Amino acid sequence: MKKLDENKKKQLISMGFAALLALAAFLAALAFRRSAGVIAMTPLAFAITAAAAFLPIDEKTKTLFFGVTAFCLNTVNEQKMRFTLIYTAIITVSCFIFSMGAKYILQKKKKAVGIPLIAVCLVACTGLGLVYMGNPVAAAKAKADIKEYTQGIYPESENAALGTVEFSDIQYNYADGTYFVYAQSSVYPADQQIISVKNGGLTDLFKPLMEDRILEPYAKSFTAALRKSFPDDMFTVECDSVALLPDESLLAAETGEFYSDITYEIWLGGIQNNTDMTEAVIRYMKVIEKQKLPYDRIVFTGGSNPWIVRAVTVENITYIDNDNYSVDFVSTATSNRFDRFMNYWMKIKK
Repeated sequence: MKKLDENKKKQLISMGFAALLALAAFLAALAFRRSAGVIAMTPLAFAITAAAAFLPIDEKTKTLFFGVTAFCLNTVNEQKMRFTLIYTAIITVSCFIFSMGAKYILQKKKKAVGIPLIAVCLVACTGLGLVYMGNPVAAAKAKADIKEYTQGIYPESENAALGTVEFSDIQYNYADGTYFVYAQSSVYPADQQIISVKNGGLTDLFKPLMEDRILEPYAKSFTAALRKSFPDDMFTVECDSVALLPDESLLAAETGEFYSDITYEIWLGGIQNNTDMTEAVIRYMKVIEKQKLPYDRIVFTGGSNPWIVRAVTVENITYIDNDNYSVDFVSTATSNRFDRFMNYWMKIKK
C-alpha cells in the first residue's frame, strides 16, 4: 500500500513539473512574439526558458515543448512564415543550451561548465532579441512619436465616417529596421495598415487607405445618380481629391460632410475625338446640374488611344441655365509619346 502511495505521489509530482514546463513554454513563447511589443524586446522570454531548464525533465522533452509552443503562437500572429521559423529556432536552441547548462550545474562537479554556458547563452539570446525584436528604448521613442502623430490626425468620435481607430502595440521589422503599429478602423475592420517610424521619419500607409474608403460612398452616390440617366453608357466615377480648409480633416469628417468639396474624375468610354468629348461632357453636365449633384470640380477623361487621353475639367463656378453652353479648349502635350494627353479647360457660360 505504501509503495502504491509513493507511486501516486511520484506521478503527481511528475504531472506538476510537466504543468510547470507547459506554463513556462507558453509564457516564454507569448513574450517572444512581435505582437508582444516592448516585452518581446526584453530578455524576459529567455529568463523564463533558463528557469525552466532546471525542471527535472529530460532535455529533449523540454526542447520539444518550447519549440512547438513557440511555433504555434508565432504562427497565429505572424503573416510571414520566415519570422515564425526564426523566432521558433531561437527559442528552441536557447532552451536546449539552457537545459544542458542546467544539467551540468546540477551535476556539482561540472558547475564550472554549466554556469558560463547559461550566461553566454543568455547574453547571446538577448543580443538576438535586440536584432530580431528591436531595441526597447528606440521602440518607446517610436511609440511616443506615433502616438503624438495619430492624436492630431485620427478622430476619437464614433460619429466620424472613419469611426474609432485602434492601434496595436509597437512592433519591429528587422528586415528594414522600422518600428510600426497596425491601425484598424471600427468602420472598416478588414482594412489594416501600418504606421511606421524609421530614423526619425514617419510613414502612414493607413491614412490614404482610409481616405479612399471614406470617399467611396460619394463616388457610388454620384455614379448611381448618373446611371439613371445613362444606363447604357460606359463610364466610371472616382473621387480624386477634396478641397479642405486648414482646420478641416477628411478623417475626422462626418458622413456626407464634404459632398460639395470633392473633385470627381469621370472616365467616359467610346470617345474617339474632340467632338465626341465635347458632346459627352455637355450631356453629362446637363444631368449633373439638373439633379443638383454637389461637386467642387469634375475632370472628364476619355479616349480609345492608350497613350493619348482627352481630358476636360469643369469647375463649379458658373450656374448652368437652359441649354446655352460654350466650351473653350486649351490643349497641351508632353514630348513622351506614352505620356501625351490633351487637356481642356471647360468653361460653362450662359
